[in-house]
Amino acid sequence: MASIARAAGVAKGTPYLYWQGKAELFLEVLSLEYQGFVGALIEGLAGLPKPDERSVGQLIAREVHARPGFVSLMGLLHGVLEDDVDVEQVVSFKRAILLQGLEVARQLRRVFPWLSFERARRLVLTIHGAILAFRRMSDTPPGLREALAHPDLALLRVDLVSEVRDLVADLLVAARVDALGEEPGGG
Repeated sequence: MASIARAAGVAKGTPYLYWQGKAELFLEVLSLEYQGFVGALIEGLAGLPKPDERSVGQLIAREVHARPGFVSLMGLLHGVLEDDVDVEQVVSFKRAILLQGLEVARQLRRVFPWLSFERARRLVLTIHGAILAFRRMSDTPPGLREALAHPDLALLRVDLVSEVRDLVADLLVAARVDALGEEPGGG
């Protein structure tokens, strides 16, 4: 908080007029970043000229790529929530995230009418978890990066954007196959 006060050019105690501590400030910043991410997804879904599973995967991956700060903050979230955080702040934050995720699910359902709302909701949750997992796997420390440079370990290298893109497309294809009874690979 002292660093924030210094950067803002205000007295050391001034940030405490707005936030109880760094965890509360973190949740507020992440909420704003999450709103931007979700807003871009909703706008992007509405603007897709001919949406299909691949274009939706590309849209989501593009937004992940465009927001490295957001992705990093998401990766820190659970560590921050382990700190001494006010339960009501966490409940408020989680409710806001939930409502935004449900709005993305509604938009996915609008784009893909065959997609049940329940499946769309689960898809959004899976994407959220995949971003966290793939980010962690792709953001490797130097020693691991050097080890993964070995040709025989190439399959273990993870690129966040391409993994998210492909996973979203694959999940949507699987949902379509389930919903419409199509054979995999059907159009």
